[in-house]
Amino acid sequence: MGSKNLRAKVHLYVNNARDKYPNLNFKIDDFDLLKQDLENAVKKGTEAINREDKFEKRKFTGFDYEYICNYIQGYLNASWHNEYIHKQTNNYKLFAAVNALDSFLKFDELLKIRLSRLYSDYYQSQINLEGIDSKIKMDLPENLNFLDIENSDNQILVALENIKVDLIKKNFYEEIPDFLTSVTENFTRQEIIEILK
Repeated sequence: MGSKNLRAKVHLYVNNARDKYPNLNFKIDDFDLLKQDLENAVKKGTEAINREDKFEKRKFTGFDYEYICNYIQGYLNASWHNEYIHKQTNNYKLFAAVNALDSFLKFDELLKIRLSRLYSDYYQSQINLEGIDSKIKMDLPENLNFLDIENSDNQILVALENIKVDLIKKNFYEEIPDFLTSVTENFTRQEIIEILK
């Protein structure tokens, strides 16, 4: 896919994504990164089509071409969604913050013990709810299935792990909108044959 075609794909992606997410920043100006995305898509697509479970299907005329084009389209769509949409969400920012805190605490035993004690005190006394204005509408996580906090020596780490699990569900199990059209107009059959060699 030449530079012109890749730029056209990015432009199409940004226009379609901006319609759904008008308040997000879609400044995509690192063309080397975009070329790397395309190279990764081709590499992963080639690995996927050469797996044993594709052997029979590859006997059908046109399967290779359609498969690689669809793989590239799906890979780019998912990569660009994660990089240019998902990273701007509050859920992702919170996930990154919780991961940073969790990683820090795992290497500081004394702080972990102190925070676990403090957390336990707050948890047992519920004083952490005092002073919260109940008139303020808050988006609180629903249905957290917390691990057994009371029976853990590292209560704060258990709580953080539960929050991480909930954020993973919110962050990574959502359906990714399809903002790219097929890339068949960008690859000729001969180019696909060259890719697969």
